[in-house]
Amino acid sequence: MSSLITTLVILGVVGYVLMHRCDLLNIGCGNGSSPSTSSGGGNDGGSNVPSPVGGGATAAAGKMIYRGTGKVLTGDLAVLDANKAQSLDSGGSRPSTRFIWGSGKGKGAAKCVDFNSYEATVYAKLGPGGSANTRAIVTGGGGGQRGKNCCVYSVGFVTSSGEAFAEEEGAHEPHPTIEKMPVVGGSIKNIGPLKNRTIGFKEVLIRGGGQVLLEGWVDPDASGNWKLFYRARNPKGGNLPVITKTGLVGETCGEVRFRCDDIWPVTIDTSRSFVAELPDNAVPAGGNVGNPVDVATGGAAPKGDVQKKAAANIKKTAAKYARWNTFNRIAI
Repeated sequence: MSSLITTLVILGVVGYVLMHRCDLLNIGCGNGSSPSTSSGGGNDGGSNVPSPVGGGATAAAGKMIYRGTGKVLTGDLAVLDANKAQSLDSGGSRPSTRFIWGSGKGKGAAKCVDFNSYEATVYAKLGPGGSANTRAIVTGGGGGQRGKNCCVYSVGFVTSSGEAFAEEEGAHEPHPTIEKMPVVGGSIKNIGPLKNRTIGFKEVLIRGGGQVLLEGWVDPDASGNWKLFYRARNPKGGNLPVITKTGLVGETCGEVRFRCDDIWPVTIDTSRSFVAELPDNAVPAGGNVGNPVDVATGGAAPKGDVQKKAAANIKKTAAKYARWNTFNRIAI
């Protein structure tokens, strides 16, 4: 009888541990099942849906490449600025659509994008048009594009050809400073002409320990299958600086925007568009991600107190995922 009671007690303890392993080990188990491995598509299988902050719409349809902090500015908080005949400084006009969070233009919590690191996603239905000198881009990393504010990164595609594109933009006074950057690190270089398509655009900016990781992702047919087209550490355009923080010069209130010129109309799917905050040592949203040090900002950080702290955080994250993988191999 005593042996039966002992067996039942042991089974009860084992069952409790299996049911509550996420809390006991302080790990993230997503939706309660074993997270799916992301093999280059960036699709997390829905296990890392961001929680909306301050908006009525939901970001549930927008899948994350990286694990966020839970803070999200939803698409309904952005402001749409669209003009079929936008005046140009050089004279004339062309269609232009801008979809903006922050810099005092967004609604509610999106008046300012105060995320040091973020993942910005915009889904857009694009009408006819496009030319060789216009682009569809996601821009962020600094204050609004005006005055002496410096600086911002942009990643996206040339509207007429679908060629991948990246640039850094500096101050607009006394005149705009824009420097093209080499398109590196991605698996896709051209998605074809953008006209008459619905496309998902994504910019990832991770900053920590004085290091910067910038990525560009595209969902070319709006199916949720994200493809990497740009990845660079500490990128810079020409003589412009690496953007290690918002407000290197000028305003410290951040802005994230989507812009598409020379295509009309452009319709934004606000339910799938959002800006999500990322931790400064962010790791991919898929469960079994390999070594997080390889993808966290800065990798093996150089000497210095700030860098040492960043390196310690990366090491802590690596250990956490190692524990998760070990436990689940035993438990499952």
